[in-house]
Amino acid sequence: MDRAIHYRPASACAYVFKGKLYLANGQSEPAIVAFQQASIMRKDVRSFSHLITAQLAVNKVKEASNAASECLSIAPTAATS
Repeated sequence: MDRAIHYRPASACAYVFKGKLYLANGQSEPAIVAFQQASIMRKDVRSFSHLITAQLAVNKVKEASNAASECLSIAPTAATS
């Protein structure tokens, strides 16, 4: 995974996948970092939803709320679709 990111450092998909791997292995903090990278690169609902899930997994409610607010400001109609 790190090799893929090395060759395509602007790939939000690679960071999402990396975060999902960390989360699946119970490593929430590194997952949060990966999902934050993805959400910086690509401001979309998918990137933010993974970030919010990881933050809630470690009881970072305030951070998850902030990420949700940012997501809604970027894609306000996504919450209703």
